[in-house]
Amino acid sequence: QGGQPQQGGRGGQRHEQRPPQNAQSSQAYQRPLQPPVTIPREQAVGGEQDALARVGTPLGDAAATVFAQLRNGQPLPVRQLAAMMRKRNLVETDPEQLAPQLKAELLGDERSYRTLGLRPRIVYRGRDLFAPGPVSMSQTADAEAGVATAMSRLAGATHRALAQRIIKASPAGFERLIHAYLVAAGYREIAWVKRIGGISYAQATAPGIERMVLISARSGAEPIDRRGIGELRVGVEAKNLVAGILISGPELSEDAEKELERAGRSIAVMCGDQLVAALIATGVGVVSAAAPLHYVDDQLLDELLAG
Repeated sequence: QGGQPQQGGRGGQRHEQRPPQNAQSSQAYQRPLQPPVTIPREQAVGGEQDALARVGTPLGDAAATVFAQLRNGQPLPVRQLAAMMRKRNLVETDPEQLAPQLKAELLGDERSYRTLGLRPRIVYRGRDLFAPGPVSMSQTADAEAGVATAMSRLAGATHRALAQRIIKASPAGFERLIHAYLVAAGYREIAWVKRIGGISYAQATAPGIERMVLISARSGAEPIDRRGIGELRVGVEAKNLVAGILISGPELSEDAEKELERAGRSIAVMCGDQLVAALIATGVGVVSAAAPLHYVDDQLLDELLAG
């Protein structure tokens, strides 16, 4: 499944369209709580692009800090956890307002660990209760946190390296890259119909809607101006297609953002970090590998070795 382009169209609305995509036992002794994942400075200052690739979430880091200070392994209601994070100056948002976002991010935090084969540092217990995962009480907690940190560092470095290669691509090379992405993402009947000034246009049947769309693949390092949106919208209307998709390595300029919000045929954009994330998600331009990880089964050993 591919990336999720932003959309602009009638009414000036923008959104992201979706692609057609255990109880903790008591411990025999107190083990050290797992520390929060440490994000290196060069990755932390990278901003949004690294947030797309890192292991865990920012609010997950803050919640892990709270659980590490409590050291009792007990589950907490999400609102109480939000209040404790605010009391410790880990967040600035009012706890009542933060609670829904905190729940969503903690669920995402757990999912990001499990997706990579890592034991989650925080687990959901149902009924808005969250607790430190079994790893937090394990003797291998520090080592496992180090693995998560290393994977975050690698993910961020891969994201940045791929973004740089995209920006430097020639028009022909960028077109080939986008063609490979479109195939991987499930587009069909892809036909490149026009090439001009570093811009390649294609028509393709989009997955999910099974309708023909017009795609504009714009190479180069300059931010997309308002003409990039306007020209694509004109082409969509001229061909009487349902929508257009603009794909580029750089982000949109402020003028392009405003143009995107104007009324007219629906235009989706997949630019900058969003494009990089989509390529990684579809396996285009990256190679994925799995490494064997072995964890101590504390729960089983506690049961077998008790007494």
